[in-house]
Amino acid sequence: MGKQSILRAVVKLFWGQLSNLGIILVLGKSEMILLMKLVFLCCCSKRELVSAFTLQDEANLQASLLAGYNKDLKPGWDRDVPLQINIRFVLFSIKEFNFNTGKLSVIGLFFINWTDERLAWNPTNYNHTKKTTIPQNKVWLPEIINVNPYDDLTGLRQDHLTIPLQYNGVCTWFAIQSFEVVCDADVTKYPFDTQTCELHFNIWGYNSHEIDLVISSSEIDLSLYVENSIWEIRGATLISPSLKYDKKKRDRRQTWNEMKDTLLCC
Repeated sequence: MGKQSILRAVVKLFWGQLSNLGIILVLGKSEMILLMKLVFLCCCSKRELVSAFTLQDEANLQASLLAGYNKDLKPGWDRDVPLQINIRFVLFSIKEFNFNTGKLSVIGLFFINWTDERLAWNPTNYNHTKKTTIPQNKVWLPEIINVNPYDDLTGLRQDHLTIPLQYNGVCTWFAIQSFEVVCDADVTKYPFDTQTCELHFNIWGYNSHEIDLVISSSEIDLSLYVENSIWEIRGATLISPSLKYDKKKRDRRQTWNEMKDTLLCC
């Protein structure tokens, strides 16, 4: 059946529906052509709206992406160029600050993203699938370690959580955790004391020539912060003291990617 025949059939059906409603239209040839065009556009729009990827499309996509994927290898085709990792920190609450033991406990969330070209795809090959989620234990993650813990060294990885993945290979990691660190308190002005505490994190196993750590915002996000009944936050910053990689100079000094959260409490 040709396009014109299909359009005539649709218009006839549409006309029948109008007649059933008691609506009678008198159209000339030009108006009829316009009506056919409008119906055709509506049909196209309807098809666009109902088109969506299925469970099988996403399953095929993930099977293709992970076939031969080595999660132990850092992303980046050019190994001479450091992988850029963008990061920012959101502080939710101060659970505890015991100045007798020097223990600070906070709950926070790292927003981390990077591009893994091996996990990019063409959406048209998978029924316009543009995103998916993959378990953390199946893809490469930067090994971010809290290096000034109160007890044992702890990382951010939690294998039961997932990584949202975009079709252009952008991976986003929402790493939420309770952090316990050492903070030596100065109580000489107690009870009107002000304390400065720091949380130190390293990307383990890589230096600044392999990973370029970019702090998205030097200000720690306090938009979701729940006030503590004892301590008030006067300032909160996130910095990276690592040296920047200079591609022109090819500086080969071995420096480590480090982040430092600084909380000023009183």
